[in-house]
Formats: sequence, structure tokens, C-alpha cells
Amino acid sequence: MYSSFADAGSWVIIMVMWIIAFGGVMRKMGAFEPLAMLCIRLSKKVRHLMFWNAILCIMGNMLLSDDQAQMATMGPVIKNIVDDSVEGSEEALYDLRCRNAMYGDAIGVLAGELIPWHVCNIYYVGLTAALYPLVNFGAADLIKFNFFAWISIGSLLILTVTGWDRFIPKFGIPREPEVRLKKNIQITEAGE
Repeated sequence: MYSSFADAGSWVIIMVMWIIAFGGVMRKMGAFEPLAMLCIRLSKKVRHLMFWNAILCIMGNMLLSDDQAQMATMGPVIKNIVDDSVEGSEEALYDLRCRNAMYGDAIGVLAGELIPWHVCNIYYVGLTAALYPLVNFGAADLIKFNFFAWISIGSLLILTVTGWDRFIPKFGIPREPEVRLKKNIQITEAGE
């Protein structure tokens, strides 16, 4: 049993370290700034901007293939998007930052389980093969039957874009005019 766990996870650690380093270099280069500006241009309201931040986290997860790299890379990007393009009270901006943290964390981990080439999915396939050697699991099986991830990500995106999140206590994000998009937006560099 111990050998099975070790074999399933030993190569993942090296890949995670490589992907985090790669994601950090990409962030320092400002490689994701065009995507950040696209999210801002597609947004007419703060709620739309927050939805696009979630989509940006999913895209980062797909591009970087690791949840930790996505959090380390896209976390500062979506933070800068909110800090540079939204104005409002400090309490309202804090609520938006908390939602961004949820996107980075929840979407980072759960969306990774739904991407076939993602390191989480590959790790789980290796782990299930070690724990259940009589059943042949594949990435498609883990994606298809991961109801928790589908429901969590889908509901988070739908609740954000529709505004239905306000019906869940302590979950709704501030609405306009409490927060609003700034007119002239300039994204700060990731290193600042």
C-alpha cells in the first residue's frame, strides 16, 4: 500500500515545482496582461468582471496544468484587475477580493479535476489505479463522474453572473452603485 502511494505521487512533486516556476516567470513577464485587459473590455459591470476573473482562473488552470501554479500566477493577476479597475468602499473591495480568492482556490482545485491533461487529474488516475487495481480508471471516468466539481464550478459561475449569489447569506458580492468600474483603467505590472 505504501509503495502504491509513493509511486502514484512521486513524479507529481517535480512537475508541480516546474510548473509553479514556469507560471511565476510568465507572470513576471506580464504574459497574462493581454488576457486581463480582455476581461476588463468584456465587462460592462463589476459582476461581469468577476465572472471573467473566474474564467481567467479556468484558462490559467488549462494553460498551466497545475492548480498551485494557477493560484500563484493568476491570483496576482485577478487581484490587480480588481484593484486597478474597480472603485468602491474598502469593505466592498474586500468582499471582491474574497471572491477572487475563492475563484483562485475553488476553481484552481476543482476545475483541475475536469481538465484531462491537468496534473490533478493525472495524479488521481495514478492514485485510483494504485488503490483499486481491479478497475481500470481513466481520465474520462474521473471527469465524467466528478459531480462535486461540475456542480461547484457551474453554480459558482452561474450565481456570479446572474446575481443570484445575493440569496445565499454572506456570499453575495457588492452591487452597483456600491462598486463600479473605473473609466480609465491601467493594469499594474505583476511585480509592483
